Amino acid sequence: MNLIYVSGYTERNPVDFPPRLRAKIGFHGLVKGKFMRFCNLVLTGLLLSGCRHAALLPMEPEATGREAGLNWLKTQQQKASPCTGILEIEGIDQWSSSVLRWFTPLPQNRSAFLLREAGADSAVTLPDQVALKFQDKDLGAWDRIYIESLQLYLRLPQWLSSAHNPVSLGVRMLGGKTYQAVFFTLKPGPWNDPDLDQYVAYFTEEDSSLAFVQFTYRDLARSYVGWLSYGPPQAFSAFPYPSRIQILDDWSDNDAVHTIELENIRCIPGAS
Repeated sequence: MNLIYVSGYTERNPVDFPPRLRAKIGFHGLVKGKFMRFCNLVLTGLLLSGCRHAALLPMEPEATGREAGLNWLKTQQQKASPCTGILEIEGIDQWSSSVLRWFTPLPQNRSAFLLREAGADSAVTLPDQVALKFQDKDLGAWDRIYIESLQLYLRLPQWLSSAHNPVSLGVRMLGGKTYQAVFFTLKPGPWNDPDLDQYVAYFTEEDSSLAFVQFTYRDLARSYVGWLSYGPPQAFSAFPYPSRIQILDDWSDNDAVHTIELENIRCIPGAS
């Protein structure tokens, strides 16, 4: 996921750097120094390469693929274990780059977090910080990008049961290993709507567990495509869930841009 925050930020305003970055480097020195010239080159390249929408399903899907996709969706719905109360997910977010981490609200490269889904009060809480609420209209752009992407990565295994436009892509090979691949979107609308993010999930053939997800992120960059690597399921108190999530530029990368380690999941019944 290299430069994911930089690429999205560029399309908004390449000069107004986040306060944390200005404080770290010094705004005037940043604007006049070599670092700013380097950033301008990188951001210009990202803008030029981001003119086309990334498409994970470039062709009209066949009827057989759609039918198999609907059967897959029914299976996901049968396996789903939704939380009908308040859901809390605790974990650690480990970033490999301090430069990229500056574009997030995290105080350190390795920081604890708590995602709490509780209706209008849903929020992400970080060490020594007030809860960052999803419905806070005054939330900074970079803070919003971070908490929404964190929620996406954490909740995607459960959101599969409510996917839209499912299309089976059959068997695909990654690193000499075979996976069952399924295309889908998380929002309703035509499968090729340029405003809809697209996803391709890869399931192991041994036990049908989720292994990888290739995804787009239109709000950050129209041409951006990243990968999520999900570790083997672990029996948390609420339901089985991957114990580790790695955010990658490519499925074959040895080094993750950042890694999410899950420590606890709680479903508080009867609460809302």
